Amino acid sequence: MPSLDTGLRPESGRQVTTLWLDVAGARLHAWLVTPATKPPWPLVAMAHGWAAVKEMNLDLFAAAISDAGLAALVFDHRGFGASSGLAGDIDPELQIADYRAALSYAAELPEVDSNRLGVWGTSYSGGHVLRIAESDERVRAAVAQVPTISGGKVTLRRTGRGTLPQLRREWAIDHSASWQVIPRATFG
Repeated sequence: MPSLDTGLRPESGRQVTTLWLDVAGARLHAWLVTPATKPPWPLVAMAHGWAAVKEMNLDLFAAAISDAGLAALVFDHRGFGASSGLAGDIDPELQIADYRAALSYAAELPEVDSNRLGVWGTSYSGGHVLRIAESDERVRAAVAQVPTISGGKVTLRRTGRGTLPQLRREWAIDHSASWQVIPRATFG
């Protein structure tokens, strides 16, 4: 059970189990929120966008999903919240891989109907779930709440083309510095 006083309180009959999902290069911290109804349940894999974590109101969405009779697997992307990985590194391909790993984990749970899997994302992860729904045949439903669809276009709208060369130089420096950290990082 989450330590915070959240929407995941058990008075509705829902259950909350804290899990660790092993993925390539990291461990994801997750909550499995199951409804009071009998299994097998459809399941929705869900994560926050950009640098947010599950404790930032995803409990309320998971509670509503659970109260509707579906299970929810709520996780933090690698490097955020309690999940391991390079802290603060926002890599869309790795975050999409995290969603796929969460779906794979969920599909193996005996209480979950692996033929009824969905994905839910907000903001940056809203864009991720659109890509996953388009390419992963296991996904039967997707919710993309205010999705980021093109990070490049968003960057240009916010900064303008004139600042893009300087941003690229800064990103290259940051990227190079992050590689110096990786050999010392531990994933476990």
